[in-house]
Amino acid sequence: MRQIPQLQDVTTDLQIANPQVNVNIDRDKASVVGVSASQLEDALYSAYGQRQVSTIFAPNNEYRVIMELLPEFQIDPQALSLLYVHSSNNGYVPLNTVANLVTGLGPLSVNHRGQLPAVTISFNTKRAWRWAMRCPR
Repeated sequence: MRQIPQLQDVTTDLQIANPQVNVNIDRDKASVVGVSASQLEDALYSAYGQRQVSTIFAPNNEYRVIMELLPEFQIDPQALSLLYVHSSNNGYVPLNTVANLVTGLGPLSVNHRGQLPAVTISFNTKRAWRWAMRCPR
């Protein structure tokens, strides 16, 4: 929209500046080695989500045990290649065998209007501005 000559002051709340890694599953390779998309999702959630794996019961309190990676593996996107996925063939398969890891940029935040993702775009028109400048009042 910034390239349209009739518009000026084009702004948006969409900021594509957050580093992200896209995991593109090669479904043919995954099915050959016995790995499903849900198994890949479980492995990624166990590594990078907040999966509760146990509860410790004490006399006065309960403590949830949350599984997580060490911080040095959370920061480096190359650490994803070290992740192994449990296959239905009772073995473990490296993630980069069944998926391509593509680094890129994504949104800093996702705004919503109701339950749908939304982006706000604001602009002024040059024609309306020129007309206002020509008005004698």
